[in-house]
Order: sequence, then structure tokens, then C-alpha cells
Amino acid sequence: LIIELLLVVSFVAMAVRRLRVPYTVALVVAGLIITFQQPTSLELAPTLILSLFVPPLVFEAALHLNLVEFRRNLPAIMVLAVPGVVITTLVALCCRAVQPTGCTHRFRVCGGGELLPAWYLAGWCPS
Repeated sequence: LIIELLLVVSFVAMAVRRLRVPYTVALVVAGLIITFQQPTSLELAPTLILSLFVPPLVFEAALHLNLVEFRRNLPAIMVLAVPGVVITTLVALCCRAVQPTGCTHRFRVCGGGELLPAWYLAGWCPS
């Protein structure tokens, strides 16, 4: 299976040069085509995906990055990225994402999460 996937990646790399489309987009399209042709029940660990597949894709994207265009878009990138990271961090802290059972229990006991940050941080739950 791994050798077949490496062959597919090689063919996608050759096709990308001729078609002039982004490599990551071509990989996603190839993955969708393979999945629809022969659905498999392959389970991959998230750590495997994050440590083996994501770094080469990020490196390839950074290698072919247009710096002039990146600098031109940097203010918009920062306006979207900084609040997104801050909000995600606050939600993770409020839910205590490390202990998902505790968060689920709080949701069940309190009947919803519309006021989660306020009462969860205070340790108070209306019952």
C-alpha cells in the first residue's frame, strides 16, 4: 500500500509540472479519486499524519512561496490568524480539551454551553 501511494505521489508530481496546478491541490484531488474508486477502511493515527505527511506538504508550499505576494497579504493573514489562534486557545482552555470527559460532563450537568466560558472559569454551574 505504501509503495502504491508513493507511485501515485510521483505521478501527481509529474502531472503538476505539466498542468501547472498547486501540488497540494493535485494531491487532494488524487486522494479523492482513489477513495471513490476503491473505498478502504484504513485507519491512520493522527500522530502519523502530523509527523509524516504534513511536514513535506508544508515544506513544499513554503519552498514555492512567492515572497512579494506573501508580504502584500501579510496584514490580512495576521488579522485572520491572530484572533483565530487566540479564540481557539481560549476555547481549549475553557473546555479543558485535555480532559474531554470533564467538559462533556459539564455540558450535560448544566444543559448546554452557551455560557460555557463565564461559568466554567468561575467554577459555578446553575443546577
